[in-house]
Amino acid sequence: MKKIALLGLVLLTSVCLFAGTPDTYVLKVKVQVANVRSEPDLNAPVIGQAKMGELFEATNRIESFFEITITDKAGDTVTGYIHSGVVNVISGEEAVEETKPVVRKEQKPVAVERAEVSSFPSEARPKRVILRVGMSMSNVSLSEAMPTGFTKSSRMGLGAGIGYEFGGPNLCFEVGAVYVPGGFKVKGTYEDAPVNVSVAGTGIGASILAKFKFMPGSTPYVFGGANAGYLLSQKTTVEAGGETQSSTEMEGINRIAYGLDFGAGYELNLQGMVFLVEAKYYLGLSNQIKDPEEGAYIKPNGFTIGVGIKL
Repeated sequence: MKKIALLGLVLLTSVCLFAGTPDTYVLKVKVQVANVRSEPDLNAPVIGQAKMGELFEATNRIESFFEITITDKAGDTVTGYIHSGVVNVISGEEAVEETKPVVRKEQKPVAVERAEVSSFPSEARPKRVILRVGMSMSNVSLSEAMPTGFTKSSRMGLGAGIGYEFGGPNLCFEVGAVYVPGGFKVKGTYEDAPVNVSVAGTGIGASILAKFKFMPGSTPYVFGGANAGYLLSQKTTVEAGGETQSSTEMEGINRIAYGLDFGAGYELNLQGMVFLVEAKYYLGLSNQIKDPEEGAYIKPNGFTIGVGIKL
């Protein structure tokens, strides 16, 4: 009788232990290329990729992500997270039959992105809106050389802008609007008297840029595109012979400006936040002289270093 009771106790203990064992999921990648991230977050850095048909075993699920192990480029085994939208669970309590999606006649197929599906929750969608602020060094190029004893230099100012990014993970586009300072400085000596000329302006502009990102997640990128703007105000101040004169007259100035933007930056994905650091050069193509004589021109240009955040 005691033996029977002991046997029953052993069996009961085994059942309890088995019931307490965490469920194991066997996953099969169902998209062409799936991203494996360092954290269970769509904005976390990508540490590897899995191809269609690959199988993984997971014993832990965090919200919409499964925890798996992969081999990185260095040959080390690391822990990563893959989104449930890019895999089929073929074994485990959530196992599903791998079938093709049914499309009704009145519906169109839902597009699936390269690495994640488009049916993610709204809070997990990629960040597209960009806010920027930066320090600019504006200047101009002139058709004539500066007089002897005079030098031209850049003018510093603070600018800001907003943009919206769209397109693929590597090649994408951005449309944006900016508020920018402009102008230049001239310093020299005329008839043994110091002369200082300061031209300060403000303007707004719109741009469209093409961007190329070198890798998923945190990555360097390059960009280029067209820019068109409107000069809001301009003030010219001349100091000579101990006297100072200022003018805001803009009658002879072409207030429409256009040119090209070129630059490079780095996009940093950090704990769900996306930060940008950029350097940009603006090459003005428009002549800011309203009715110029033949061959005469003043063309704006500038260099900007800025930071931004994607929302």
